[in-house]
Amino acid sequence: MHWIPVGASLFASNIGSIHFVGLAGSGAASGIGVGLYELNALYILMILGYFFLPVYIASGVYTMPEYMKRRFGGQRIQIYLAVLALLVYIFTKISADLYAGAIFIEQSLRWDIYGAITLLLGVAAIFTITGGLTAVIWTDFIQTIIMIIGAFVLMILSFNEVGGLSGMIEKYPNAIANSSRYSNLSCGKPREDFMHLFRDARTGDFPWPGLIGISINSIWYWCSDQVIVQRALAGKSYDHGKAGTIECGYFKILPLFLLVFPGMIARILFPETVACADPESCTRVCGIPTGCSNIAYPSLVINLMPPGARGMMLAVMMAALMSSLTSIFNSSSTIFAMDIWTRFRKSASELEIMIVGRVFVAILVVISILWIPVIRVSQGSDLFVYIQQVSSFMQPPICCVFLLGLFWSRINEAGAFFSLVIGMTVGLVRFIVEYSYTVPDCTTGLPDPRPAIIKDFHYLYFSPFLFVLTGVSAIVISLLTKPVDPRCLQRLTFWTRHSKEPRLDIDTWLEQERISQQGLGSQAEKDLYQMKDVCKLEGSEKHDGKISVASSLYMCTSRQNRGSAGGYFLAGRNMNWIPVGASLFASNIGSIHFVGLAGSGAASGIAIGLYELNVYTMPEYLQRRFGGQRIQIYLAVLALLAYIFTKISADLYAGALFIEQALKWDIYGAISLLLAIAALFTITGGLTAVIWTDFIQTIIMIIGAFTLMFLGKKIYKCGMVEKYAQAMANSTVYSNSTCGRPRDDYIHLFRDPVTGDLPWPGIIGLSINSVWYWCSDQVIVQRALAGKTYDHAKAGTILCGFLKILPLFLLVFPGMIARILYPETIACVDPEVCKQVCGSSSGCSNIAYPTMVISLMPPGARGMMLAVMMAALMSSLTSIFNSSSTIFAMDIWTRIRKSASELEIMIVGRVFVIFLVVVSIAWIPVIRASQGSELFVYIQQVSSFMQPPICCIFLLGLFWPRLNELGAFVALVVGMIVGLIRFIVEYAYTVPDCLSGLPDPRPSIVKDFHYLYFATFLFVLTGICAVSISLITKPIDSRCLERLTWWSRNSKQPRLDIDKWMAGEEVFEPMSDLDDKEGSTNVNHKDNNSKENGT
Repeated sequence: MHWIPVGASLFASNIGSIHFVGLAGSGAASGIGVGLYELNALYILMILGYFFLPVYIASGVYTMPEYMKRRFGGQRIQIYLAVLALLVYIFTKISADLYAGAIFIEQSLRWDIYGAITLLLGVAAIFTITGGLTAVIWTDFIQTIIMIIGAFVLMILSFNEVGGLSGMIEKYPNAIANSSRYSNLSCGKPREDFMHLFRDARTGDFPWPGLIGISINSIWYWCSDQVIVQRALAGKSYDHGKAGTIECGYFKILPLFLLVFPGMIARILFPETVACADPESCTRVCGIPTGCSNIAYPSLVINLMPPGARGMMLAVMMAALMSSLTSIFNSSSTIFAMDIWTRFRKSASELEIMIVGRVFVAILVVISILWIPVIRVSQGSDLFVYIQQVSSFMQPPICCVFLLGLFWSRINEAGAFFSLVIGMTVGLVRFIVEYSYTVPDCTTGLPDPRPAIIKDFHYLYFSPFLFVLTGVSAIVISLLTKPVDPRCLQRLTFWTRHSKEPRLDIDTWLEQERISQQGLGSQAEKDLYQMKDVCKLEGSEKHDGKISVASSLYMCTSRQNRGSAGGYFLAGRNMNWIPVGASLFASNIGSIHFVGLAGSGAASGIAIGLYELNVYTMPEYLQRRFGGQRIQIYLAVLALLAYIFTKISADLYAGALFIEQALKWDIYGAISLLLAIAALFTITGGLTAVIWTDFIQTIIMIIGAFTLMFLGKKIYKCGMVEKYAQAMANSTVYSNSTCGRPRDDYIHLFRDPVTGDLPWPGIIGLSINSVWYWCSDQVIVQRALAGKTYDHAKAGTILCGFLKILPLFLLVFPGMIARILYPETIACVDPEVCKQVCGSSSGCSNIAYPTMVISLMPPGARGMMLAVMMAALMSSLTSIFNSSSTIFAMDIWTRIRKSASELEIMIVGRVFVIFLVVVSIAWIPVIRASQGSELFVYIQQVSSFMQPPICCIFLLGLFWPRLNELGAFVALVVGMIVGLIRFIVEYAYTVPDCLSGLPDPRPSIVKDFHYLYFATFLFVLTGICAVSISLITKPIDSRCLERLTWWSRNSKQPRLDIDKWMAGEEVFEPMSDLDDKEGSTNVNHKDNNSKENGT
């Protein structure tokens, strides 16, 4: 096509009934500010012509998903964008266009709205089906001329009515309906900045810094949206396409004069209808109680134009509607036929593709007609603002990925896809919350019930935030993963658009890389990632981390190695980094956190954050590092005791507390059922199933917690920081005692070293406990070890680190808010009252989160939160059951039964799960009787008494080769004895309640020695013992430590068997690690492992 019809088609495809109704309506409501959107397109179109178009033409693509396919490879981004575009077309573009056309027809001709829309849709569909894109572009050219002439006629008539531009500026401030004129309210009165394009950054409806957000949305629309780019690509040459964008840029100056100014004039001429503010009057005029500014343009047509000219304007509106619909229909059918249908029918003929595209147009017509009633019910008073809001929530991620793909060669498919998912998830959360609230009309005087983060975070500011979030995610993930071969990017980026070199097909390259990784692979990666399977069978399948969640769940229940030790234990490290990171987070976040973190927030404020070693359990690592059996068995038994009497019991108590408060179920029946399901799931599924469900449950948990945080209207009315200090029960308010009063430092993370409940020097103790938990705890490390490569494991830990920021906002803050809303229960201090409320005489802060769920959420959402809690509980229990059975079977049973077969090990592990269930159920009454008022503090105290010695030995073993078995074992025993003494003394005393006035009977060394300080002391004590004993005893031969310390992790030397060395023999371990690096088969894995482990 020549550049003149290309430019006209670009403009006509953009200008539809939405603009005629929406731009004029926004002009009537608030002045010329909305014109900024149109003027902004002038330079954005230059970006399309000079930067994007050369790459699109050089790459030889026809659709934008096709470009993404060539740029990044794979199918998921292409299909993701294709499906997303189709959904946006159906439920936003087509629907909004039809709704705008419906307003015009209803106001001007009083036709039956559905009959008229059906006719228009049918004509547009037939036009597209029979003509194709060439016909669409030529009719765009003709319709553009009709639109401009008709709009110019109405603009001239409008300005004549008000005395020109100066008359409009003078009269617009007084264009007020009578109901607003005699009211003291500002409702219905024009804005004072109505003639400003750039408005105040805080109070403006179109704030001037929002130009960045407008530009981001515009880049997506003009430079990557299929409807627009398809027209620019239709130019007969690059110069014609570029000239067409320049022409369209000048055309975009017109809407300010042709649509916005006439809309302002309509308000002057018809204030009682266009400027109505009273809900009853507005409902009578246009059927929408929130305002009738959308009828501004139809009102001008009906009242100012003679019958003949009125018919011409109807033709203009039909031309705009037809142009928009034919463009969308054609582009949608192209995307569906070329990007989706050809995935299912790879051998489809050209005729079949053409027929499928036309049938899909017919389907779009049907869906669009069915969607019209929903649009009529849900549409607000400002159509154009609605469209821009939706754009700000949906378009920035796609814009960001297109820009990075064009200008940054380092971005790869993983970075692009997962950043798109992250950006779209955040945008959808904002979208759902934005439209979950009904904003009361101005005349009621009621406050805006929306959260401050919504009403005070303008959508044009949210757009840059979402853009930056997507960009950071894409960059970080791309830098953590393998770059694309430069040969695959020839003529696909701005910097390579003139390249004459042949382009390597990126999918072929990806397949070669996959084969290389499964076969010989790169030596550097294999030095880091040592593949070793303890009990893997030959038939075990290799999961691809790119499969969908639904497919992965199915595969977890039907995979070949489901009933084998290979599936039951870690087996092949086959997980992608996304489920690994999600599983790390989900394994950490359980019912303890939902109840305990929220409870601690309610009680005290916000202060409540080995891969190369070729092993599967942490005790196994210590056995290889130090030799002998006593350390390994010691840690295995200790871990199992901790799981049974702390982790499982505390998780069950927290879940029981939630169920008891929320549903009034029989507590033991519910717990028995949950335990049975978790145990059954672990017995039949193994770790792969656990990790994939962790991935899903993490999504459920985050969405559920976000829902509670946003949907509770009372939450954001209360002013948390100000009102928390007054959140006290009546018995406390009228008492001179300090009992039950919030802490003065409740909003401080770092608190006083002496009087603080969480003193700032205690960060050392927190770090010691965290190092043990995150770096050596079996439940956590097992998930990191499940990554398919070292890079996937490392990226998973980084992902989990970012996710750990969420609990402060999702759990601690809501816990504080619960205290504000329900002080008589959450903040109770009288022992009798507390016992009545929650069964605990020392306080009821633990019921903070369940109380919010019960009181703030409707039944359906309440059920969703119950699902969240069950998901958290199931994730925690299945993780612990699986890890505990692995430790028992591999580290204890194999010491008793050295010749145990694979089947025997698997059966023993499953039986042990059942044993855990029985012991845990039997322990629940003890937990119920002994549990204090703050569950999370209890868990942290126990951790401070038990974990520092283990943390110290792991760190010394990893970084100090001189540490030997005797030093490690004796130091562990000394540290554990001291910790147990503190534990027994801590819980041997009953601390009197605050109201009694009795002194604390505990010894000074307990009550004045904070548990976080004790953790540091215990760590140092253990370290001194380990260092001293190791220095006075015989060191370990350095040949025994190859690839077992940080400093020797990359060694290629054979490792001397430490147990044989201790017995006076020099026997080197089988070179299974190095054999694996040379690409040995699964059979070799099994043989070598059998020899090495004696199983």
